[in-house]
Amino acid sequence: MNILAKISEIKEADILGKTIYTADGNILLNEGVKLTKKNISKLKSLNIKNVYIKKENLNRKVFHVKEIVPEEVKKEIITCAKSYLNQAGSETDKVDDSDRKQILDLIDNVINLITKDDKLFSSLKDVRKLEDELFFHSTNVTILSLLIGKRMDYSDKQLKELGIGAFLHDIGKAKIPAKILHKPGKLTDKEFEEIKKHTTYGYKILKEHEEVPDVSAEIAYQHHERCDGSGYPRGLSAAYIRDYAKIVSIVDVFDSMINDRVYREGIKIPEVIEHLYVSISEKKVHRKIASVFLEIITPYPIGSIVELSIGHKAVVTKVNENNKLRPIVTVLDLIGLDKSLQIDLSKKTNIMITNVH
Repeated sequence: MNILAKISEIKEADILGKTIYTADGNILLNEGVKLTKKNISKLKSLNIKNVYIKKENLNRKVFHVKEIVPEEVKKEIITCAKSYLNQAGSETDKVDDSDRKQILDLIDNVINLITKDDKLFSSLKDVRKLEDELFFHSTNVTILSLLIGKRMDYSDKQLKELGIGAFLHDIGKAKIPAKILHKPGKLTDKEFEEIKKHTTYGYKILKEHEEVPDVSAEIAYQHHERCDGSGYPRGLSAAYIRDYAKIVSIVDVFDSMINDRVYREGIKIPEVIEHLYVSISEKKVHRKIASVFLEIITPYPIGSIVELSIGHKAVVTKVNENNKLRPIVTVLDLIGLDKSLQIDLSKKTNIMITNVH
């Protein structure tokens, strides 16, 4: 079974629990490889922050990471996103017919996978390089948006419209200068105004492609609008924002916050969920859609390493669906015991999670 570990915590001879791919879809390290000092240095040099490590001493009966979208499908989506966005950033804005068809086929594939199972248990913090963030972000936003659509009983047609728009919501960033897009420090007002143009750029690009429905193109245009009128580019209020864009706007912020950026490290999921509750109270996001999203998201995904108020580290081994903030954990650092100690935090309310690794 696997645990999600920080790169700073892994050691020589640890066994990799999950294959690591490059942004081009090539295998960097295979699952099952015994890590060496050279491997670890390579991962650090690529700005990879988290990896899955095998831990054979945990109880197999209670530990199971469920992947909705298999790694090979995610890899294909990321590769396709990179090709599409790079072509969209060219002078012609034209994208090969084969790439356009591949996107539609991939969306269908993800919809079929989500239709079979819409429970999101695995970690959302993909292994990635910062300069390839846009491609991984597009993949995460697509999967999460479709999960919301599925929970809202969208038809296959609606899911496809949502999926296409979610996948291409940031396509306008292909027109933003890289020095601004990847700037490690705070943006100037002028630079931020340039960044904001990606919504308009994206809408114009997608409008040129007849296979992209108008409602999907509008996701690119509206995903930074906010229900209270405080968003951009047009400052629309809730009544004038498409529901698809309301979905993608929530997921876009969530995925952006939990994952590393060139100017900051990712924020812990429980803190991001708290931010979402504040956004609901301030009427920046649609209450019903945000509530559906909160039903899907797991604050402490299976495999997460947490610190407990009793002074021990533990691995999350099961999610309590009725109280996701209090999962079942297996304590990792007990000494002198013959078996693992499992704690159901929904029943042991005097024990708190104090930190997440």
